[in-house]
Amino acid sequence: MIAEARKMLSDGLIVYLGLKDIDLRKYGFGSFNIWHQEQWNMNKTWKEQLAGNFDHPWVFLSTPTLHTKDTSTAPTGRQILEVETLVDYQELKTLQERSYTEYLKRKHQIAEKLLDIVEQKFIPNLRQHIELKVIGTATTNEDFVMAPKGNAYGAALWPNYLKSRLHGTTPFANFFWCNATSGWGGVYGTTNTGMSLYTQLTGDDFCPDITDEQLIAELPTHYPDQF
Repeated sequence: MIAEARKMLSDGLIVYLGLKDIDLRKYGFGSFNIWHQEQWNMNKTWKEQLAGNFDHPWVFLSTPTLHTKDTSTAPTGRQILEVETLVDYQELKTLQERSYTEYLKRKHQIAEKLLDIVEQKFIPNLRQHIELKVIGTATTNEDFVMAPKGNAYGAALWPNYLKSRLHGTTPFANFFWCNATSGWGGVYGTTNTGMSLYTQLTGDDFCPDITDEQLIAELPTHYPDQF
């Protein structure tokens, strides 16, 4: 099973959009991410996309400028939208090595398919608001940050790698890090490492000693309409 998993060089293709003259909140976006599926069978979706078929792709949408009140994340009056899906690393790597023109054509083809879906399902006339568009692939990660085989979420979670993963601290003086390769993988691992490092550096144990019953009692009874 592990041998088969190692053969799957899957990664993401991300379209970074700088938008003008639009407020994404009016289209149902907010401080959250959206996972959109074109079909219910996710195993079928993964299999098709890794084989190069993007007729019914999975689409991930994120709005960084709506996740924070810090307005420095984009120029005044602009918003950011990230659109992502699953791609096969080897397909893009082979195209890049054979012909950079073919590689560019293929990544733009996939990106345009994603934008078609976003326009159809979420934001009509999205393309009219695009001021900046940058497309990143697994080979982009490999070229710019030396990520082996273009990985996007840190070191692989194989048993041998888990034994030697760093946490918030490192062997280097005054050098700390919190990311998908520190501690456990994924969003939880990154967040937990950051919280632990904060406590270690400041001595502020900000997590209260609270029971599950007390936590549940403090949860809000209703949420904003956008949820």
